[in-house]
Amino acid sequence: MIAADQVQPILEQAGYSVTYSHDIEQVIYFEDQSLLGFVALYPAAEDLVKRWQQQQDLFLQSHSESLRKDLQKSWNVYSVLLAADECPPTLQSKMIEIEEDFRATRKIVQAGVLSASDLIVALYPLLPIQALVSVQIQDLARRIRDKVDLSSEFMTDFFDAATAHDLAQLLLEE
Repeated sequence: MIAADQVQPILEQAGYSVTYSHDIEQVIYFEDQSLLGFVALYPAAEDLVKRWQQQQDLFLQSHSESLRKDLQKSWNVYSVLLAADECPPTLQSKMIEIEEDFRATRKIVQAGVLSASDLIVALYPLLPIQALVSVQIQDLARRIRDKVDLSSEFMTDFFDAATAHDLAQLLLEE
């Protein structure tokens, strides 16, 4: 099962301040300039369904004063509810119902969170947008040839140019 100490560095790297709940094990609080919330980790989806509302209420009670003072954050409160085990089919509709319940907090509900990569995927709505670009060197020449409308002889000379000076000379000649 994912532990709270695995959640902390992911959220901190995204710019949140993170603290552990003093009242509930496997619950951490996070906050930045515009939002706040908590992450609760459960061993099973059944536990999540039974306990999410109580944990949300405890979180809101403990932060009620600060939420009244900061109206922007009061619109951006998150309950992140994660279960280690896969959700049984009998509870799938209940999990969707919880996530679509926008009363008090916005919810992120996910079951089957077993690895660090599962955790990152579950936290995507709270993390900065990331784009992964993969360019393989051996494909670079082919990709450029496909995009550029120049003779194959020029392209061969272009990729064979040993120095910047050779490349500049080649471009001047073209």
